[in-house]
Amino acid sequence: ERIQEFAEVKNQIEQLLIEEKSTEIFYDFANQIEDEFASGLAVEEVAKKFDLVLHKIAAIDLNGNGASGNTITDLPENEILLPMIFASEQNEASPVTLLSDNVTYLITRVDGITPQRVKALDEVKGTVISYWKDQEKRIVLTKKAKEVAEQIKNGASVAKLAKKIGAEFKPAKSVNRPTTKAFLDGQHGEPMMLANELFNLEPGESTLSYQNNDGAFLMAKLKEVKHAASEDSLKKIKNELKQSFADDILTQYNNYLRKKYPVFINQDALNIAY
Repeated sequence: ERIQEFAEVKNQIEQLLIEEKSTEIFYDFANQIEDEFASGLAVEEVAKKFDLVLHKIAAIDLNGNGASGNTITDLPENEILLPMIFASEQNEASPVTLLSDNVTYLITRVDGITPQRVKALDEVKGTVISYWKDQEKRIVLTKKAKEVAEQIKNGASVAKLAKKIGAEFKPAKSVNRPTTKAFLDGQHGEPMMLANELFNLEPGESTLSYQNNDGAFLMAKLKEVKHAASEDSLKKIKNELKQSFADDILTQYNNYLRKKYPVFINQDALNIAY
């Protein structure tokens, strides 16, 4: 352990101070805006006075769709915005709300409320037809995908079968063992259940069919298994495990000492010192 030189931590300290000062400035600014609303100024007047971005939406529903039924895309954080809108009374400005980036504030005002109602058939006919077509297509594709997967399991050539039915045949260089983090980070292109099944197969065996995010159905046949753990990687894993075990032992010993010799923090003394 050593005390770092100022030059080593200068940029880090500078960034920390900038963030702290920015937070103070934004907080004070938000309070000023709240005061203006309390004095009776309208949203348009406050926006003009403080040079704020004013965004008008003609109509929006609970799902973030406009009057045409299409999703409104140029909105900030629907998970925050929509509850604010639908919790507001007509002609009242919402509280100044901080978004998740910790630098953007949002205020909403509802100018009018359309009562909830069941739409007439003419209004939703196009949408209903579109949904129905998608559903029927999904049923047909699901049935076809199961048939293809069964033929591959029975020994049919994947490449020839793909060509015959007009599907895409794509040999994969490799598929890594699936992890939840890898899928959340977008590192896997195939469905997680398909990747999981692959790692329970023997060479020559094939998976069931699985639907991808884009609606396409995928299935795979395992050609070979490559053992990824080299001597270097095994050595690295062993060293990491040794360190992990050592950390566990130290943690247990620390917990034992804390129980045997209870320590109480003198908060008043700490407050004075820092």
